[in-house]
Amino acid sequence: MTETTVWKLTDQNMRTYNGYQWTLDTKHIFPGVGPLCTFGWCHAYLSAQLAVLLAPIHVMFDPPRLFEGRGVVGAHDFQLKVGCSSLTLGREIKIPEITVRQRIAFGLNCALAVYQEEFFVRLAKKWLSSPSPYISEEEHIAVWTRTSGKTEAQGRGAARAAETAHTAITRAPEDAGYWAGLAAERAARAAADVGTTVDLIASAEAALQPWAPWSGPGLVCRIAATPTSPP
Repeated sequence: MTETTVWKLTDQNMRTYNGYQWTLDTKHIFPGVGPLCTFGWCHAYLSAQLAVLLAPIHVMFDPPRLFEGRGVVGAHDFQLKVGCSSLTLGREIKIPEITVRQRIAFGLNCALAVYQEEFFVRLAKKWLSSPSPYISEEEHIAVWTRTSGKTEAQGRGAARAAETAHTAITRAPEDAGYWAGLAAERAARAAADVGTTVDLIASAEAALQPWAPWSGPGLVCRIAATPTSPP
């Protein structure tokens, strides 16, 4: 079966869900059946940038480690993550320091892809273009008012993505990553509801420019351990 380059997040001991232990240069095999968020698949990402920006909503370990690998992809959750029936980790990628501004920009751009209400678009672009972004209390209230009243028929899913991206601006800096990641997830699902897609990978890469996983040497560590439970 065809292997694809993917990226995997682990904790500091190269473990994932339920203590599953990873090792470098070892092919880890999974059943490849059932829903994505089950023991039948190993979670991974098609973009290193997307992996680190979605980490706050997908993994419990902070800070995570990031590895490049080769996997057989057999399941997709839009662009949010993929499921692999086999995965071999090859090298560790050093994660750059990600600013609050970069995280918020990611969430806003994903929301803008699905929610085109004039006031929100103007406010988001104002924040994105300003070197010292500031949103007034009146503007905050206006966003909540305009998004919270939407029904499903009026695009409630897209409005929730916008509302969530805006929340990333208003919350404490340490919480911005979670809300921005959630905005991206909601934007992807809102797009799917109407038969379109959001290019999450392009938004993630744009938010983290000029960093790329191939812009520096991989940092390799080796841990001799045997997998004992699903990832």
